[in-house]
Amino acid sequence: MDSAVVGAGGVIVGAALTFCGQLINEGIRGRRERESEEKRDTKALRLAARLVMEELAEANTLIEQAARTGRYWRAPRQIPTETWNQYRTDLAIAIEVPLDWRIVTAAYDALNNLNWTVQHRRTSDQTVDGARLGVFINADDHTRDVWRSVRQAIGVLERIIGVMGPASRVLGEEDERERGLWPHGDGDDFDEEAARIAEMERRQQEAFREEFG
Repeated sequence: MDSAVVGAGGVIVGAALTFCGQLINEGIRGRRERESEEKRDTKALRLAARLVMEELAEANTLIEQAARTGRYWRAPRQIPTETWNQYRTDLAIAIEVPLDWRIVTAAYDALNNLNWTVQHRRTSDQTVDGARLGVFINADDHTRDVWRSVRQAIGVLERIIGVMGPASRVLGEEDERERGLWPHGDGDDFDEEAARIAEMERRQQEAFREEFG
């Protein structure tokens, strides 16, 4: 009788140990799966951030080129926004601070508005130069404000996602770059007289180079 009780007790203890072992193994496996899933999510978010940063860097380059030449990019080119449309939901998960999210969305709102401005001017400007070289920028287009928004959005993505993409290597110092791109201001502070004189001097220099090599 005692042997039977001892045997039964051993079976119960063994079963309990087996069950506990299974629970521990399940817990370890579950933790590993969660860690693996978190790593995949982190990689996906970093990828989304890098791709959107590259798109913003391209927008930054187009705006700077336009500021230097006084003309927008030629048709049919537009500032790209497709990557943002594809990954905005993923980034909404990563960007927890409402103000940071608003900075990024505001940059793309500004880019969409600028695309509309350029397209509208293309349809209203029927000159040969406009089609060949690109339509002119107006001071009230506020391209400098759009440029600032783009740079701020890139900064938010770098800070929150913890990545340093190709944009960081080409942006340069903001104040110095801004003075070089908009030496006569932009929008409300645009100095039309100073810009007119600078354009005259530029044309005189070009004429001199054409005549005397």
